[in-house]
Amino acid sequence: MKFLRLITFITSIVIFTGCSSDKKNISDNSIDIVTSFYPIYSIAQEITKNSPNINIINMTTPSTGCLHDYQLTSGDMKKLSNADLFIINGGDMESFVSNIEKSLPELQIIDTSIGTHMLEGEEGHYHIHDEEHENIEEIEETGHIHSEDDEHDHGNINAHIWLSPENAIIQAENICNALCSVDSVNSEIYIKNFENFKSGVNEIINETSGINFEGKSAAVFHEGYSYFADWFGFDILAEIYMDENTDPSSELIANTIDTVNNNNINVLLCADDASLKIAETVANETNAKIYVIDPLTYGNENNETYTDIMKRNVDIIKEAFQ
Repeated sequence: MKFLRLITFITSIVIFTGCSSDKKNISDNSIDIVTSFYPIYSIAQEITKNSPNINIINMTTPSTGCLHDYQLTSGDMKKLSNADLFIINGGDMESFVSNIEKSLPELQIIDTSIGTHMLEGEEGHYHIHDEEHENIEEIEETGHIHSEDDEHDHGNINAHIWLSPENAIIQAENICNALCSVDSVNSEIYIKNFENFKSGVNEIINETSGINFEGKSAAVFHEGYSYFADWFGFDILAEIYMDENTDPSSELIANTIDTVNNNNINVLLCADDASLKIAETVANETNAKIYVIDPLTYGNENNETYTDIMKRNVDIIKEAFQ
C-alpha cells in the first residue's frame, strides 16, 4: 500500500520536539495526563513508568474501541479541564479535538502521529477486490454503517497507526519528548523507558523482517488490519468495517461470503468484538477460518504491554498464513 507521510498539522496543537527543552520544571508537583483512548494510554503508561509525579488516566472506557464517531461527554471535559497534557493519536482519529481547543485553549495537546507513516484509507468502507478487474467495487450503504443524516467522513488516511511497530516507536518518542519538555528533572526516566520500549518493539521488527506472505489473501473485519497486510505482504480481498451497535445488512454478508468463496480465501481476521459475530457468519458459509487479532483498542485485564500484545498478534498471523 502507498504510504502517506503526515506533513501538516494544526498549528494550535502543541508538539514538543526534543528532550533538551525546559519549558516547565514541575518536579515538585504532579503532572496530570489524559490520553484519548487505550492504544495511546498503553504506550504512555510504558513511557511514564516509575516517574514519581505522573498521574495518567484514559479519557474513554475500554469498551469504546476506536474513536471515529466518538462524542465528547461532560465527564470527558471534566477530566480534560484538570489535565496538564492531553495525548492523542492524531491523524483525525480524534475528530473532536477542535472542540476541545475552543473550550480549553490552555490545554497542551500532544499529537503522537507527527512523523509517522500513514497508509491510505478507503473512501468507502466495504470493498470487494476483484482479481479480474483493476478497480475496486464499492458496495453503497454497506460496511461502515451510519444513519442517513450522518455526514462523518474518515478521509483518505488510515489513522490506526499504532498497529505499525515503526509508527508505535515514533508515537512513543513523541510522548517521551513532550514529557521531557514539561518535566526535565525526570527526563532520564522517560528516555530510559522509551529506549526500553523501542528495544522491545525493534525485536518484533527484526524477528519478522524475513516474513512475506505475498500471494496469500484474507478478509478483514477491522480497518486497522491494513497495517498488518502492509507489514506481512498479504492481500486484503474483502473488508468490512462495522460501527458499534450496528448490524450488517444481508446484502453485505452475502457479498462477503461470495467474495471469500470465489477467491478461495482461507483467513478471516477480526477482533474480539462485534466483528467476531459477523466473521462467524461468514465462516459458517465458507471454508475460511477465523483468527482473532487484538487491535489494542479495548484494553486488557492482564496488564500486558504493547510489545506483549503485538508479539501474540504476530504469532497468530504466522499461524494463519503458514
